[in-house]
Amino acid sequence: MRIERWRLYQALSLIAAATLSAWPFPEWFAPWQPHWIAMVMIFWVITQTGKAGFGMAWVAGLASDLIVGNWVGIHIVSYSIIVYLCARFYRTLHFSGSLETSLPVGLLLALHLGYLHLLSIFLSNVDPGLIFWASLPTSMVVWPILYFLMKKIPAGEPGLP
Repeated sequence: MRIERWRLYQALSLIAAATLSAWPFPEWFAPWQPHWIAMVMIFWVITQTGKAGFGMAWVAGLASDLIVGNWVGIHIVSYSIIVYLCARFYRTLHFSGSLETSLPVGLLLALHLGYLHLLSIFLSNVDPGLIFWASLPTSMVVWPILYFLMKKIPAGEPGLP
């Protein structure tokens, strides 16, 4: 059985993103840590819309839930919404450059963070405060760099097998 090259690249990039998400950063940087898994997933949905979708959102969401230690399913729903919106606005996001997509990606991540914020309030009765949103500007700054580097991966080009 031959594994298609783009599936291998997607799996390896999601594993790398999960590793960065679980990496023990210094305590002062923890709230600022970018949402690596969400950004990698957004990249694959933008560049490989027909090949990356809800299955990847479920796997990435399950990995995020296990890494963070949340209730299983919280990130799955959030990532599924992100995948739907990326697929819905595929043409706008796909034909824009990395800098032009920073704002839409920031909005998608803000939606993700808002969903997680509301669930943390409802499920644990704890308001994480404004520091919860600190990862949003960091993710928006890291996005163009991540987009540029991942675009160098051959499977990141649209239309390749």
